[in-house]
Amino acid sequence: EAPPAPVPMRRIAALNRPELPALLGGLLGSVGMGMLMPVFSIIFGSLVGVFYLSSVDDIEAGARKWSAVFAAIGFAALAACTLQVYCFNLMGQRLARRVRGLMMRALLRQEVGWFDREENASGVLTSKLSADALAVKGQFGDTMGLLVQNLVTLVAGYVIAGIYSWRMMLVVSGALPVLAAASYVQVCLIVAYAHAESGTFARANQTAAEAFAAARTVAAFGMEGPLGTLYEGKLAEPTRASRKAANAGGLAFGFSQFVLFGIYALAFWYMGIEVTRVDCSEIAA
Repeated sequence: EAPPAPVPMRRIAALNRPELPALLGGLLGSVGMGMLMPVFSIIFGSLVGVFYLSSVDDIEAGARKWSAVFAAIGFAALAACTLQVYCFNLMGQRLARRVRGLMMRALLRQEVGWFDREENASGVLTSKLSADALAVKGQFGDTMGLLVQNLVTLVAGYVIAGIYSWRMMLVVSGALPVLAAASYVQVCLIVAYAHAESGTFARANQTAAEAFAAARTVAAFGMEGPLGTLYEGKLAEPTRASRKAANAGGLAFGFSQFVLFGIYALAFWYMGIEVTRVDCSEIAA
């Protein structure tokens, strides 16, 4: 049997070509969601500045103005998020349907002896038919939307940071590779354990599928108890895999959060140095 050939992403993307209008709508919504936090940071800074005005009337007028702006941002976020989620979920659902159809046709073209192997049992194949299609859907559904959204947020954040304080931007940028490495380790651990867990659950589901298919035979020979015990034994391995995945994922996520808040601490520390430097220059002047 030939090893499975890698499938290029452009071939999977070609399956979503009929949903090009939905892709454009989803990208528009993702850009709107990506611009939300950078715009919010600018407006929030302006709102804080309102409370340092000398006149009470000016403070009240400024508060009304920026409150209306916040409400407008909320409505824009509602529209952008709805557009993003709807369009990318539509793409993902239709892609999953096409992938399931292609997988079903490919499975039915196999030789009869191929189905006699333990790894190609009916329960395992039905589990893969469901899980693999959902994995492909996730790559071109929610994942694409979040990727575009985070990319827009990153670019907009860099532009704003460069305008307001390019030195702060360089300091934080120097710590980003550490955060990227921590996130990469987290993703690799989660994907590896999820793949192993999926395979063990597929073998357990095979036992359940065979028991359900021969329910009358099981009842006739009184095999309900032994089959239940067998199924519980098959679930022991995926349970251990799930526990390891939870521990590894928790440690990796905790480390990435530790690095993230360490970057926050670095940014605030350097901001204090910058503020002190400005005060000293003003005093010297």
